Amino acid sequence: MTFETLPAWFWAVYYLFFIITLSTAIFYVKRKRMVSLSTVAIGLSIVVPIANFFYSLGRKEGLNEFEHYVNGLQQGDLWSIILIALHLYLVVWWVLVIVHMIKNNKC
Repeated sequence: MTFETLPAWFWAVYYLFFIITLSTAIFYVKRKRMVSLSTVAIGLSIVVPIANFFYSLGRKEGLNEFEHYVNGLQQGDLWSIILIALHLYLVVWWVLVIVHMIKNNKC
């Protein structure tokens, strides 16, 4: 039984996103900037890839991870919705970090 998966470059970018997010959030906590938001980002950058892995274990044969997410969203699967929301939090956190950097001319 073989499963389809997304290309290796996608996974490299995906996990690099979490590594950079984790290191940036730790930097922000040490500098006492956006501490509560950054603390949540630290936790999510560790939990989300693990939860995503376990969610992907239950996918049907012939579906890659993205197709599994879309299928879960179409069916109203709660885990799919939660994982999308957690990913969205990290993206919004990055928008706030970039706005903070531009506002302080640190870009």
